[in-house]
Amino acid sequence: MADHLTQLLEPYLRLFDVKSIEAMGLRILGAVLVLLVGYWFSRALQRLLVRHVGKHDSGYEGAIDVYRAIIRSVTVVVAGGLALHTLGIDLTHLFTTGGLLAIAAAFAMKTSAENFVAGLIIRLKNELKPLGMGSACCRAGYQRIHHPGRSCEKR
Repeated sequence: MADHLTQLLEPYLRLFDVKSIEAMGLRILGAVLVLLVGYWFSRALQRLLVRHVGKHDSGYEGAIDVYRAIIRSVTVVVAGGLALHTLGIDLTHLFTTGGLLAIAAAFAMKTSAENFVAGLIIRLKNELKPLGMGSACCRAGYQRIHHPGRSCEKR
């Protein structure tokens, strides 16, 4: 039973390549330092963003907050990945799976965006006609008569 359990857990135990308690303590300290440097880097980038973008987009505080959130998210993900790598956790398979899922999500978003734009065009098609955005026949001086199979007639 113990051999079976050891054999079952062996692939997961290889993720943690720990030789001794001291080595694990140093890895934890390194991971904490990586997270602190990531936090500092995130704050510095946010201040730089506010300083430079604030001059141009001074009236758009919401946009600056969105930019700050994006910078914060990206730096947290990068610092977290580096901290996990410092701890000795192998993330190769996770990143490979994430890349494949990102490609699938991109194709799904492409189709969704195409459908959204097509629906928007169909929705706006009826809204634009009262504004004088008629067909090419009407703008060229022809009158549109709605009979199947006929084209425009001269006014």
